[in-house]
Amino acid sequence: MGFQTMVLLMQVLLLDEPLAGLDWRARLEVADTLKHLKKECTILVVSHDLRELTPLVITAAHPWYS
Repeated sequence: MGFQTMVLLMQVLLLDEPLAGLDWRARLEVADTLKHLKKECTILVVSHDLRELTPLVITAAHPWYS
């Protein structure tokens, strides 16, 4: 079973710093993949740099907001 097949079977995908350490081309590929996956499952992303992920998200949470 490939990665794409596994993701389609999941309801929630959890990613911890998915763009960390990637070059710009790989970052674009991951971002494009996430754009397509967010239509099929819930994606929960943990990241220190929300600026990179803002175009991809529907809802963002910050741990210090009440």
